[in-house]
Amino acid sequence: ATDGSSVCPVGFRVPNMTELKAETLDEDVINRDTAFSNFLKLPSAGYRNDTGGYLINQAYGGYMWTSTVASAFLRKLGFYPSNTGFGFYENVYGLSVRCMKD
Repeated sequence: ATDGSSVCPVGFRVPNMTELKAETLDEDVINRDTAFSNFLKLPSAGYRNDTGGYLINQAYGGYMWTSTVASAFLRKLGFYPSNTGFGFYENVYGLSVRCMKD
């Protein structure tokens, strides 16, 4: 939604997997260090656990939602000390979001 009723403000939205890939993997984001040096400045913020809500993997890796849905899961981008890639998570996990302007 771009009407301010989602996690993004009016006129912005969560990018899909293809859009996030174009801004990260296609721009040589290959690990957590290059994710932070990228113009998006993606931090290794970890994620919020699905049971208890506590944070995991802070400073180790970063996890970012896309708006791409695959069955009962959402696609996410993960960046770690030695690699970066897309995977699947249930939406009960608290991952970072980077909104993009429409």
